[in-house]
Amino acid sequence: MSQEIEQAADNNMKKLLQTCQLMQREYEFFIPPLFEGIDQLQDQYESQLRETASSSRQSYLNSMASGDSVSAYEEMAIDAYQDFVERWAGN
Repeated sequence: MSQEIEQAADNNMKKLLQTCQLMQREYEFFIPPLFEGIDQLQDQYESQLRETASSSRQSYLNSMASGDSVSAYEEMAIDAYQDFVERWAGN
């Protein structure tokens, strides 16, 4: 990839390639196993995650009305995490 960086005419492309190179060095990438139904499983996971985020936001906003933001966040985050894990584990 170093040759591509040197040969890139556009400065933005050089920065992009340098960032890719850095990410390849510093991150471990997870490649999910391929099996029948992986697409549906991923869609279900994403749907439940979005639903949890949406309901957590509403809970947070409701808690803000009766208390401070830090305690409202801490209470909501713990409950949301536990609820998500339990719901996802049940699938």
